Amino acid sequence: MTLARAQWSWGPTPGGVGRRQVESGLARWGLLRRPHTLGDPPATEAPFGSRLRGALAELGPVYRAFGLYLASRVDLLVAADCLELAALPSTVPPLPLAEVRERIAAELGRPVESAFAAVAVDPAESRLLVQAHRARLPDGQPVIVHLARPEPEERDLGGLMHLAAAFAAVGWSDGTFAEAVAGFRGSLREEADLRATAEALALMAVDAEGFGLVVAPVVRSELTTPRLLTVEDPGGSELAAAGAESGGDDGRAGRELARLCSVAWLHQALEGRVFPLALPEAGVRAFPSGRLAFLAGTFCRTPVAARANLRGFLVAMASREPDAACSYLLREHTREEPGASEENLRLQFRQIVPFRDGAWSASGSSLAEHLFVGARQARACGFRPRPHLAAFYRGLASVAAAARRLAPERDVLMEALQEVRVLAGLAQVREAISLPGLEQWGRSAMFLSELPRRLDDLLTTAAEGGGPTAPPSAGRRRRRGERSHLLLAASLLVLAALALLGRHFVAAGALSGRGEGIAAALFALVGGFVLWILTRAR
Repeated sequence: MTLARAQWSWGPTPGGVGRRQVESGLARWGLLRRPHTLGDPPATEAPFGSRLRGALAELGPVYRAFGLYLASRVDLLVAADCLELAALPSTVPPLPLAEVRERIAAELGRPVESAFAAVAVDPAESRLLVQAHRARLPDGQPVIVHLARPEPEERDLGGLMHLAAAFAAVGWSDGTFAEAVAGFRGSLREEADLRATAEALALMAVDAEGFGLVVAPVVRSELTTPRLLTVEDPGGSELAAAGAESGGDDGRAGRELARLCSVAWLHQALEGRVFPLALPEAGVRAFPSGRLAFLAGTFCRTPVAARANLRGFLVAMASREPDAACSYLLREHTREEPGASEENLRLQFRQIVPFRDGAWSASGSSLAEHLFVGARQARACGFRPRPHLAAFYRGLASVAAAARRLAPERDVLMEALQEVRVLAGLAQVREAISLPGLEQWGRSAMFLSELPRRLDDLLTTAAEGGGPTAPPSAGRRRRRGERSHLLLAASLLVLAALALLGRHFVAAGALSGRGEGIAAALFALVGGFVLWILTRAR
């Protein structure tokens, strides 16, 4: 059965002209030829991703949006093709300002003038389903207004089925193409639900309280509906502008911006409540202070257990431990085919060679490229990613592509993963000494700090026959030196207890990379405390 004959509930299909346009565009870019083996095109042909990008760019906004969605499906296409599709333009002709104002008024149920003192004429961004304008509230507060645009007609979406022949040339089955189109349609619904975006930003604000790299925008709930989102403008530079400004100083600023984007996204994906599925240029702001703000877009919430598996998968891949990586990854997949073999997948993981299996660089040595090949191997072995894993891949592809544009010579994702692990370890330490643990820690610390004084009082009382009001004597002064040794011993006990506690955290990985520095600080602190005791004892 071919896809063109499949009976999907997509509504009416386009007329003859639309179909001929699609087929003509595909043929012009050499996408309707006899299928060939994936990754082995004829020597005279451009790569599949390059040809597909050219065809989709000509076919119109819906097809370009579909190509951008496919650019994030690293479990379906090779990394090099995904990188090509990521270069498709996301902008569409904007709605006129008069229509924008009418739609805003309809959403709020009142005139635009009563809510906004001014709305910028030129949009900050204009994508297939969302258009954003800078505006100002009556009190002078600058804001960004995101408005959901009219959804594409069913005829346009149904026309995507005529692309099936092009993807058959790279080995896609009918079911794989159907899954890709269904995923794209679902992503459109998610992008247009601005109320869900507002809820995600509120959850990110909670994460931002304990994570210094992310700035959470303030959502103006009184000016937000399912198709209208208003957030306060935090300032900063848009990602594209910040990247353009980072071209000097030997690329150091670009590398820092790439690191910032990667660390912020990875932290949200592995430790936070929500993470963005894409990094739209107008939806991300960078600040000179080294922080990042996600202003809009589609977000995903990942179960806690899944986050733990994703952490384990990334760490194992970074450590080149294919068996462990495969074990973590399998927990987030379902068997798509009855004959799917876990042992076969483990074998494929041991044999991953990115530059041979579809990397986007000549060396294929980066962590991102290894992850993308692993995602495709799982699909090839008959395993389908769960929805949150597919969303994780989409976000990972977006941030990896952005980092590669900013710092193409660095393995930014590997560096970011190491930093995120350190930050997560420090967060575990903070949690260990936070309430209610802080109370118990405080009581223990107070007892240990009071121990030398209590021993001193006890020895004094015993030496003077139990009389707490006995007057000072020469014998008492002589015994002060003896007691100082006991005070020193008690203080050393405190030092040993802190050293053992620090060793425990280091062994547990909570202080990875910083254990020695923290231990040195503890020893210096307690050493000063010991000196103070000895001074007082004299």
